[in-house]
Amino acid sequence: AILTGMQCCLLFLGQKFLVSEVTLKLLDRLCLCNPRGASFHYSMFKEVKSVPNFREERLHRGRVKSKSYHYCKLLSTFPLAKENGVKRVIAMSDIHSMTPEVVDWLITKGRITPQTVVLTTGDMAGAGRLGQDGDPLAEYHRLKDAALALYFVQGNHDDYNPKALDLVNDDGTPCCVHGQVIPTVLGTIGGVNGIVVSEEHVDGSKHKFSQTDYSAQYREVLTGAPDIMLTHQPVTREEVGATIHLFGHAHCDVDYACHDEERLQLNMDGRVFQFE
Repeated sequence: AILTGMQCCLLFLGQKFLVSEVTLKLLDRLCLCNPRGASFHYSMFKEVKSVPNFREERLHRGRVKSKSYHYCKLLSTFPLAKENGVKRVIAMSDIHSMTPEVVDWLITKGRITPQTVVLTTGDMAGAGRLGQDGDPLAEYHRLKDAALALYFVQGNHDDYNPKALDLVNDDGTPCCVHGQVIPTVLGTIGGVNGIVVSEEHVDGSKHKFSQTDYSAQYREVLTGAPDIMLTHQPVTREEVGATIHLFGHAHCDVDYACHDEERLQLNMDGRVFQFE
């Protein structure tokens, strides 16, 4: 089963979960937290440094949410990068209204260059406060123009804009990977936009789908056997079909990676990852 937004609010503390609207039956299937701790010393994803309080975004009633920046090993995660001329991968999600500032920083600091591939999984715009909708088209253009390639899916706070779906990289590959699997310099990448909502809240213009429609889209993409899967919505362990699954949307502030010896799931909500 695909999880709804409220079902994704998990916090891992020691050996206990504090959960909101998650049934006990689902607990052993969730992939949002890393029960082995946050050291990440395993074969694929090797985080070497984390910089907290990278940026802060205003929330309701004066609260703020920090956007964090993480330095990671490139080749242990994306083994095809070097042979295809990729020096760096920047991956991020749910930057919301801070997206213009973060994109400015990434470009001016030389983190995004013509040897960088950028991956984003939604909610990359806003109107000044977390949770507000916005059109990320202008930031997509800036990312695409500065990078070797941009690949993305959209979230429930990204305004629908057909021009975003028509963006193409210099090598001819589509930037938006929703509903397809495409060959790239990192391997094949597939993706699905949006989230699952109850039937009364379904709205295709906001990338909000019913359980049935979302599951059908997701499974159709998996038939293409992508190496890397981009979604905004998290999925359960049984639904993972790619070696690397990047997602956002899930507000889990402590542990944000789940792995075994062959697969990596990474919750990028409010985070920027630099693989180099």
